[in-house]
Amino acid sequence: MFRIGYIHNLRTDLVFFLLLPFWAIGFSLFAHNYLGAFALLSISVWITFPHHAATFVRTFGLKEDMAQYKERLIVGPIVIVGLAYLGMTWAPITYLALTQLWAYQHSIMQQHGFARIYDFKARTGMATTGKWDLGLNWVLFVNLIITAPLFVQFWVRELHMYDWRITAAQVTTVQMVSYALTGLYLLLYAVHQFKIVRSGNALNPLKYCFLGASYFLWYFLAWQIDNVFVFGIADRIMHGVQYIVIVYLYMDRKAQDAETEETYIKKFLSFGHVSAYLGLLLVYTLIYQLVRNEPYEQFGFGLNFLVFMEPYMQAIPEAGLGELSETNAMSFVFFMFVETIALIHYYYDSFIWKVSNKKTQKGL
Repeated sequence: MFRIGYIHNLRTDLVFFLLLPFWAIGFSLFAHNYLGAFALLSISVWITFPHHAATFVRTFGLKEDMAQYKERLIVGPIVIVGLAYLGMTWAPITYLALTQLWAYQHSIMQQHGFARIYDFKARTGMATTGKWDLGLNWVLFVNLIITAPLFVQFWVRELHMYDWRITAAQVTTVQMVSYALTGLYLLLYAVHQFKIVRSGNALNPLKYCFLGASYFLWYFLAWQIDNVFVFGIADRIMHGVQYIVIVYLYMDRKAQDAETEETYIKKFLSFGHVSAYLGLLLVYTLIYQLVRNEPYEQFGFGLNFLVFMEPYMQAIPEAGLGELSETNAMSFVFFMFVETIALIHYYYDSFIWKVSNKKTQKGL
């Protein structure tokens, strides 16, 4: 009935895949109480930006990938940068919302990918299990966005900006429908697990422990802590560290493969040090501005970034929403700039990681 399979080994899986979400929650709460909002920027420098760099190591470090995806590696970033410029110029909040949706889709697909690796390593599940797992990830995360207090205030405000005057009662109705559909899918998913066992196949319990830990982080923080920075810190720790680890394990195995051609990893890492150095300078500047207790506008060369957020900061009494605080408004602005850098990372990851790909399997 059960068959254990690890992404790497027991110790690595425990530290980086099964227990990491709980450590990330603990650190995010500590940062919330003692470090303040700028902890998110530090996390971006020490984890998020390096995990973006890991994508480029994974993508450009192997000649086979560069040859297979040559056109997509060149054309995609050009299109993304152009669309990002238009979005930030004409519709900054909608642009931020779209980048966040892509970020969440990217996170969902990463957790789904790790779940597939658990089944691949243990030789568990059925041919259709991958689709059921993907559906589970989408259902649970969409339900989180619709029902969690942290996210409700943002999508309701966005609807009001487009003159869709949704009321508190209508929000409750939408949430009840989401709960019902989520419960129905969980029931069907449980039936699928029963079919797996009845067909003579096994289940890998570590896959379900991994998914449970991941969604515990998202649900706990989105429901219990109404602070986008706390959620962002924990999510970035879990997502970034796990990605850095899997890239290292993958590249290490590929490097030991006699069929793998010579790579340019060392050259790329030399370039990556420049990015890390510039990132540290950015954090130093932000912390210095905070210590001096000077306004954010000075950091932006006198520009008031909150001007983009003013239409979204008004209270919406009919929807049960008060005014959006300056702190949360600034969090939108920070996220907009940070997530823009991440778009190319999301794009590359959308096609370089396929567990069904035989070349990818060699590195797992």
